[in-house]
Amino acid sequence: DVVDNRGAVALDGTVIIFADDPEKWGPQSRFIASARPDQRGRFTIRGLPPASYVAIVVGYLEPGEERDPDLLAEWRRRGTLFTLSEGETHALNLSLSPF
Repeated sequence: DVVDNRGAVALDGTVIIFADDPEKWGPQSRFIASARPDQRGRFTIRGLPPASYVAIVVGYLEPGEERDPDLLAEWRRRGTLFTLSEGETHALNLSLSPF
């Protein structure tokens, strides 16, 4: 689920999930994915390989920015870390970042 800084459902954001390991941040990486929340603030991302990941929600995103190594490095410091094993699913509660 995605919420804003007041705890209300956030609809105007993009969820970005990317590998915690910068070696996996290439332009065609399977370790980077993004999604928009639905009307209830829920999002689904499928097909990520097992790894440690960082999840973050940003308010505005230019096409392709989710693969920019400089942005990923910045988001990595502020995101939510989690580990995904083979066949595992995760439910994450994320807050829209103020940048």
